[in-house]
Amino acid sequence: MKNRVLFITLVGVTLSAVIVSGLVGCGGSTTAVKYDTAPGKPVVVLTGYKAIAPEYNPGAPETIVYGNGLIVQKKDPYSYVAGMAAGTQVASIMKKLQDQGYFDLNSNYPSKEAIEGGTTTALTVYATGKTHEVKVEAGARPTGWGAIVKTVQGARAPNMHEYNPSKIRLYATEVTSVPGSAKVDEWPALRDDLQNAAAAGSKGYILEMEEAISDWTAIGNAFEKGSLQEAYWKTNDGKVYSSVYAYPIFPGLPG
Repeated sequence: MKNRVLFITLVGVTLSAVIVSGLVGCGGSTTAVKYDTAPGKPVVVLTGYKAIAPEYNPGAPETIVYGNGLIVQKKDPYSYVAGMAAGTQVASIMKKLQDQGYFDLNSNYPSKEAIEGGTTTALTVYATGKTHEVKVEAGARPTGWGAIVKTVQGARAPNMHEYNPSKIRLYATEVTSVPGSAKVDEWPALRDDLQNAAAAGSKGYILEMEEAISDWTAIGNAFEKGSLQEAYWKTNDGKVYSSVYAYPIFPGLPG
């Protein structure tokens, strides 16, 4: 795995709200939409939910656009890139979503029939005083949805860098036996991390900064080797853990 770069978000600080587009109100009038341009304030978040193993973070955000211009894009379950775009690019994304009819869509579009392996896509826009979220199940096709999703997926900034989340929720299960064919690796981070994660159970254990980055990188290496689900980790006290994975937590978003 390539060395990951922690991308610093406190760039281009602007604290005032910006008027970017309009929502159609009563009588056809246009109401300006404002959003927070302070660092750590998400404006647009695209997420895909799929019925796959939790180790692969099926509900983690795929694209996050922050009001100060930071854009974060998911490459795979344990790899993100990020970069700073101009504030005008954020405004352009919002304007395009408006033109494509995003704000006119309903909040939920269920599928008429279950589609095996399908993805439910959710797009949320955080405006000042108002949050608009649209969820579309696999097979449902509201007007313009494909173009709307492509607008967000296409969000880019110059010089996108590898991005390590500085906050994660770590999960682990302590095991007393290991299959004879299994490979057991030495856990490269702090042993207490896995111990605390196992004790936390389904709630997971929150880690931040260097600890979070170290654990995220270790798990990402296992993912790239294709051995994440089969991975067993031994800490320096002799304990062994499986089902070790981490969920990324991004500024301004629940984790």
